[in-house]
Amino acid sequence: MNSERYSVAKINDRYFGIDIKNLQEVCKLPRITPIPNSPGYFTGVFNLRGNVFGIVDLGVLMGIGKTVQDAESMIMLVTNSHYSVGILVTKLHTILPVNEIVNEDQFTREKPEIKRFISEKFHDAAIGDVYIINVKNLLGSSELTIYF
Repeated sequence: MNSERYSVAKINDRYFGIDIKNLQEVCKLPRITPIPNSPGYFTGVFNLRGNVFGIVDLGVLMGIGKTVQDAESMIMLVTNSHYSVGILVTKLHTILPVNEIVNEDQFTREKPEIKRFISEKFHDAAIGDVYIINVKNLLGSSELTIYF
């Protein structure tokens, strides 16, 4: 891997990175309209300049707990060639260049719910371990494609 750049955000007590090529936009936590009878990981929808997007709570989807929402919470609008979805994050951290990735078998102790959405991991001296979200697996998952 040749120094990819990742937008790093905190979800509860863990850091996750998204390749900036898959990041459409970052915005403050908007007014969220809940969808009745939707699963716990589907927070609701929001309007961004006339476009409606779904919001996913990765904390719930990955089994690490409901994402903390406070004044620092943000939405990371992640996209692929088919659709975009908002990911609820506790706090946006920074954009980091990543040169050295930890081998996948070094995070085999993680829950299967986490591993299915993580492609790699790296260690940052300031914040610790950062898990790279596999956007293809996330946006292609049965949990999300049912809604989009």
